[in-house]
Amino acid sequence: MKAILPDYNNNIVNVSATLANYLGAPVGMPTIKILEDELSKGYTNVVFIVMDGMGKKILEKHLPEKSFLRRHIKQTVTSVFPSTTTNATTTILSATTPSQHGWFAWAMNFGERTVRLFRDNDYYSNETLEAGFVREKLPYKKFFEKTGNDIQCFTVVPKKLGHDISAGHHRTFETMEFMFEVLGSVCKTPKKKFVYSYFSDFDTMMHNYGTQGKQAHKMLVKFNKYVTKLKKECPNTLIVVTADHGQVDLTQNGHVEIYKDRAIMDCLSHNLSLDPRGAAFHVKSGMKGAFKKAFEKYTDDFYLFETDVLIEMGVFGKFSKAGYERLRPFLGDYMAGGKDTGKMLVFAAGKEYTSQGNIYKGHHTGMTEDEMFVPLIII
Repeated sequence: MKAILPDYNNNIVNVSATLANYLGAPVGMPTIKILEDELSKGYTNVVFIVMDGMGKKILEKHLPEKSFLRRHIKQTVTSVFPSTTTNATTTILSATTPSQHGWFAWAMNFGERTVRLFRDNDYYSNETLEAGFVREKLPYKKFFEKTGNDIQCFTVVPKKLGHDISAGHHRTFETMEFMFEVLGSVCKTPKKKFVYSYFSDFDTMMHNYGTQGKQAHKMLVKFNKYVTKLKKECPNTLIVVTADHGQVDLTQNGHVEIYKDRAIMDCLSHNLSLDPRGAAFHVKSGMKGAFKKAFEKYTDDFYLFETDVLIEMGVFGKFSKAGYERLRPFLGDYMAGGKDTGKMLVFAAGKEYTSQGNIYKGHHTGMTEDEMFVPLIII
């Protein structure tokens, strides 16, 4: 198996770039022709739904080939690395690459602090930081915030969301059923509209129960039903569905307590950071050889790359000179990417073992097909 890396000519960012062009606010990124062609047909509504965690492989596990969603898969696109919600949804919202927006992962080192980006708190101490700490350090604009035409923009997102993705006419929901009720009501109002909608519970479900559990299956079947119903009730609506990333199942012994490995930890100048299957290591001067040797025991489960090699390969997109100077320190000297053996790295005692009190059964942020390939569904 080889590592799956982002392709920024066929990526979630290109989906957003295509939609940005449609809204009259191009971002200068390559677009996706099949979506571009469909957008030119004069629909009254364009609804863009991001289903968190719904990788292409997961869709194939739970829905038959003739299901409504699978029949409308037009292309498979890549996620970003680390394939994590923080990085991927920011890429989608901003229509920029990680090298431009800098929201690389769940927990990033800001000097002496390791910060959860979506929560504005310290990853290790849980101390709450000043409101807007991350937004001030890593500002970005949503691609639908300012448009070059008269299309109205709406956001329809979970009420419980801990970070702001609102813009334009803002609506919230608490259940999938209510989400589609809101989408339907918005689509039935006059004037041309673009609607961005995001659903987070599917990803959480798989964290808790795994990618093959009956809970995830039931939710995907319901999602398929509601999308079908929305299209039937709002025929002059183009529905575009994709995901930020997929997930893999973790094995029973899948929580690798790397923080207990003194040979690794003694080499590091900063806290472990980024994500459990897409980790960054800041290595002390003169300790790179010792670090690589100490990491050899983990290479059955994780790729190890020099970060500069990943940057040269364009894994994060193209850095500007100023962007490189500002963002490069977050990425460390080495990065580990999860393979398909179902393992994740634990950064500290009690950290990232659980989701909502449940031991993680599924996770993402790695470099496998299951995590990196997501469907582009156009209905």
